[in-house]
Amino acid sequence: MLDAYMHRLHVDEAWRTLTAQREKFDYFLADTHFRESWQLAVDVLGADAGWLMQRIALLTVRPEGILGRKARDCVQALAELDFEPVYAYRFRYDRLMIRELWRYQWNVASLDRLAVGERIHYRSDALCLVLLDTGLPLRIPASSRLSRHKGSASPADRGPEHLRSRLGAPNRILVVVHCPDEPMDVVRELGVIFDPEALRGVYTRLAERVAAGLRADPEPVISELYAEFPARDLSVDAALRTVLAALADTARGGGGPGAAAARAGEAVRSAQHGRPLDWQRWCGELRDAGLDPDSWAPTLVASQLVEHDVPGARCLLGRTGRALWQAGQGRMLDRPAVRAAG
Repeated sequence: MLDAYMHRLHVDEAWRTLTAQREKFDYFLADTHFRESWQLAVDVLGADAGWLMQRIALLTVRPEGILGRKARDCVQALAELDFEPVYAYRFRYDRLMIRELWRYQWNVASLDRLAVGERIHYRSDALCLVLLDTGLPLRIPASSRLSRHKGSASPADRGPEHLRSRLGAPNRILVVVHCPDEPMDVVRELGVIFDPEALRGVYTRLAERVAAGLRADPEPVISELYAEFPARDLSVDAALRTVLAALADTARGGGGPGAAAARAGEAVRSAQHGRPLDWQRWCGELRDAGLDPDSWAPTLVASQLVEHDVPGARCLLGRTGRALWQAGQGRMLDRPAVRAAG
């Protein structure tokens, strides 16, 4: 069933202005976050909605990026790539937001990955940047171009030129930054982060700032975040040394805590050789050894050593769509010709 706004995207395949993937549109037809956000975008921006969504990208500096003091380096790297902030907003992840943002990708995530990821997401506020792509001509959407520069969540699948590599993202849980892949994902993600009243204001301000050529300075927000949340080291190797040293000290003491510490240390060493760390069991062993599993160093260790994905599982929506845009499967819009998208 299509409401009027979805029907307009369906006619003549106008959805191709927001995604090059028919499968994604089919999923998003029934996605509440996308539907609400797109209705607001059309109501506020009118015929410019699709045009603007192709020219903006979102980047979130996640809590580990705030704690690791990566936000300023990130803004500088974005400027070098011709992405300029037009809106900066701090927000706090909660349990439902985490699951909704990655609904179509985290169907493959192990429960251990979810549990450890939550502990990272709750450490601080995050910084959301709405970015204007100033690199012209625009051949693919801004979000697709930024997704290419972002790089894979897996360190083995990205190069030193990628943003996540430049920012020192150590593994698939500690990825430092997040970016949606296509304009349709941008619309949906804004609908997840903001309630409808706030989002109406965001769309209004974006239109005004883009039209007037205004840019946002994220530095005041970054300074606030750094003042509120103490810096943390993102080195997994350093965390491993800290945890193993603490466990070894406790193990030498013997007794119940010492035996638990020995088991916890052996679980880490086994995981380093390829057997994933069992998060729940390891938490119990750490507690029995007198260590807090929710403290920073054990969380970093677990982010590296737990099983990340359910073996053999596939993401509901695993492709970025960038290759399809480059092959002309999406429809880029000139400003005077946006009526088909709205």
